[in-house]
Amino acid sequence: MYTPVDDATPAAAAPTDAERRAALRTLGALAALTPPAVLTLLLSPRASAASVGGPPMIEL
Repeated sequence: MYTPVDDATPAAAAPTDAERRAALRTLGALAALTPPAVLTLLLSPRASAASVGGPPMIEL
């Protein structure tokens, strides 16, 4: 979906270069951790649902 740029937006509302760089640093750190985490989940010998355990046993 295309969203046109509103030229009436004040410049103060736009993030500064320093804010953009800080956000990219944070996202870059998360991006470095994502592939190993996904690989670990994909190569796990147990199914994800099995690792949680079964439903609690209710005795009547």
